[in-house]
Amino acid sequence: MNKQMQSQLTDTLMILLRDGAAYAFLIHLVLNNRMSLGEFVFVFAAVGALAGWVSGILTSADDLSKACVEMNDIKAMLDYPNRMNTGPGIPLPTANELPPSIELKGVGYTYPKAENAALIDINVSISHGERIAIVGANGAGKTTLVKLLCGLYTPTQGEVLFNGNHVQAYNRDEFYTQFSIVFQDLHLISSTIAENISYQVNYDREKFAHSIGVTGFDTKIKSLPEKENTLLVRAVHRQATELSGGEKQKLAMARALYKDAPVIILDEPTAALDPLAENEIYQQYAKLTEGKTSVYISHRLASTRFCDRILLIEDNIIAEQGSHDELMALDGTYARMFEVQASYYREETEGVTI
Repeated sequence: MNKQMQSQLTDTLMILLRDGAAYAFLIHLVLNNRMSLGEFVFVFAAVGALAGWVSGILTSADDLSKACVEMNDIKAMLDYPNRMNTGPGIPLPTANELPPSIELKGVGYTYPKAENAALIDINVSISHGERIAIVGANGAGKTTLVKLLCGLYTPTQGEVLFNGNHVQAYNRDEFYTQFSIVFQDLHLISSTIAENISYQVNYDREKFAHSIGVTGFDTKIKSLPEKENTLLVRAVHRQATELSGGEKQKLAMARALYKDAPVIILDEPTAALDPLAENEIYQQYAKLTEGKTSVYISHRLASTRFCDRILLIEDNIIAEQGSHDELMALDGTYARMFEVQASYYREETEGVTI
């Protein structure tokens, strides 16, 4: 991106210098009676035509430069070392081994070219079917932790075990089928709503209806003329419908429910919703994820009270862990954060008569 901006800036400066010098010279000749007004108009038009021709060359050169930059980015991505197992792997957990357990042993992670580690010596075991909440301040490493959990990141130290086996022992693509994940960044495909949720042309309609009903996305779909066959991504389809931020998050949650994987990870999927709506959806998830291993990230601590255990990340480590009541009794960082949020919502509702 920086190279593209530099190329565009260089192009703009060259045009300013070229046109500015030419027009300044012509004006100088007219003011000093060295060129008639008619000659000025003629030469001015000729300079404009030449400028257009030169601009066309510069535009083509700029397009070529952008293409080179993009190809370099693609080459860098293709050359990036793949640390995941894309070959044969051990069998995935069978029905009697599900939901799976996940364990992080001495896990640390440092982003490329970063001076400081994002996470340090993380040791945590998530039991079969346990519901875990991960909380902490912005930038504490919550999203990094869940990406390590599901194999999207490879630890720079330590290891991640899935049902007692190292994640590298599984085939990467097979391993990813074990997770239904909703991250903060959502990418839509240029297809119908139904295919965005199911990733299938011939989808299970009963399963689809259940997924959109639980997340409340069915209300939006029913309001559309084409219902679930409504196209998305207007950049591709002129007649496509644009979704709001909250609607996109509901679609993402419906997508995770439709996949019905044994592990569900929600990375602040309800950030665009109000606290009451978020709490209602989390309560629904609490019922629907019974019998699954689930991990939740939320800024609103009250929404994670239904979890079996809460992990507080602070200073790149797990600083506190336990149930909501245990952490409140500890009277540490979690308790202070909870009280601050509770007082904020109390202030918001003061003076409101019901």
